[in-house]
Amino acid sequence: MPTGYTYPVCEGKITEFPDFAMSCARAFGALISMREEPMDAPIPDELIPNVKYYDERIDADLKRMGEVQAMTRAQADEAAAAEHQAALSSRSQYLADKEAEAGRLNAMMAKVRAWEPPTTDHEPMKTFMLEQIRISLPGEYAPAIPEILDGRAWRQKEIDRLSASVVRDRKYRDEELDRARGRNEWLKSLRVSLALTSNNRGTESGG
Repeated sequence: MPTGYTYPVCEGKITEFPDFAMSCARAFGALISMREEPMDAPIPDELIPNVKYYDERIDADLKRMGEVQAMTRAQADEAAAAEHQAALSSRSQYLADKEAEAGRLNAMMAKVRAWEPPTTDHEPMKTFMLEQIRISLPGEYAPAIPEILDGRAWRQKEIDRLSASVVRDRKYRDEELDRARGRNEWLKSLRVSLALTSNNRGTESGG
């Protein structure tokens, strides 16, 4: 049975080796991002690295770092208190959500346990349902109660967090650029090889 790559060959839409090779190249690292695109989607001459996401995050973190560094002590104290209160609210909401989940799951478990399977062949289904509920029950984990920081400690913590984020995103951006360079070299080498193959075939035919 033809695959997505051989179907055009079977249909006579692809008859030349370079065209077939380039369609198959979508399954490899350099063009893997095109794997889900239509087979007739053109392959670009150069792959452009997607670093916009990282650049935007870096810019936003650097801007925020400047804002934090420019805060007065009173502003930093206020920001620290607001963050602490938000963390407490988030923790309370998490615990409430998990309690509600457990209540719904336990209610369903009681219904499953009360169910009498109509035949012995249905008993594994009951066991399966109980197991699925059991593994879905929330554990005993609860977010730690956040510590209360003064403005000075909060400011340093926030600057350290933003600095680490910038370093991390710069690393990911550079890795993306390196991958793009490697993929473009791979694609360039493939095109040269296929061009030589076509030229050799033309020479042999002409000779």
